[in-house]
Amino acid sequence: MQLCAAELIGALFKTHTQFVGKIVSTLRTDTLNAAFSSKIQKRMKFGLFVLDDMVEHLGPNYFAAEDYQTIVQTVCMFANNKSASLRQASAYGIGVIAEHGGQSFAAHSEHCLKALDEAIKFQMSGKVHEKKEKSTQFHHARDNAIASLGKVLFYQKALIQSNKPIYDQLAQTWVGLLPITHDIEEAQLQFEFLGNFVSQESAVLFTADPQAGVNQVVKILAEAFQEKYFTEKNKTPMANAVKYLNTQANAQFMAACQQDGMDDDLRAHINDAFNFQG
Repeated sequence: MQLCAAELIGALFKTHTQFVGKIVSTLRTDTLNAAFSSKIQKRMKFGLFVLDDMVEHLGPNYFAAEDYQTIVQTVCMFANNKSASLRQASAYGIGVIAEHGGQSFAAHSEHCLKALDEAIKFQMSGKVHEKKEKSTQFHHARDNAIASLGKVLFYQKALIQSNKPIYDQLAQTWVGLLPITHDIEEAQLQFEFLGNFVSQESAVLFTADPQAGVNQVVKILAEAFQEKYFTEKNKTPMANAVKYLNTQANAQFMAACQQDGMDDDLRAHINDAFNFQG
């Protein structure tokens, strides 16, 4: 989850448009150019945070199309960077672009999806694996990339659904990468997305191989339905997904609850979800 670097811009923009315009201009012409040209990791990370917040709090319509394209390309450029912190900031930013990009996302979707694919497929080196802190950073970066893929599916649903083969592929890829377990805040939101997705888009997940699809989703929901992942909003969608599977695919659901890897604790989580009254 990104630590906010420039939320002040969004707050000021609401009441001081002209003043914010000067701040944004200075950031773009001086501060950000200096940050990215420095090649210093902390400064480039700050630059990405500022770009992420510009997209979130100002939106694409604030910028000329060419300038906004440059912002998107700059964010995406770091998706395969060897620095996990830069990959994380980039991956998180692509999710922000999907969430706040509106119709403008269509022009950048291919570039953003390619960047997320690179971030997700980035391999952990032996040196990173040997160091717990670096390994954790690696997983946070990957979690953010997977989460942003989910945000593309959720916030740009109409666009992605316009190409059914792509929609089906992205949805199956996203679910196949869940659960994410290192970035707790991102995981909480993704589990909410998944709960709604199962109930609303079941054909995408369960038509090709119903048993395999149900097995995967049940494992994810079993992992997700526990205290550390709960929010005020996600328990009901997850519980509804479990109840949906029990009703609409009972044979596959019961088999999934007995599959390899489903221990007593995970089955207890599924039972808790089934009995949850939101």
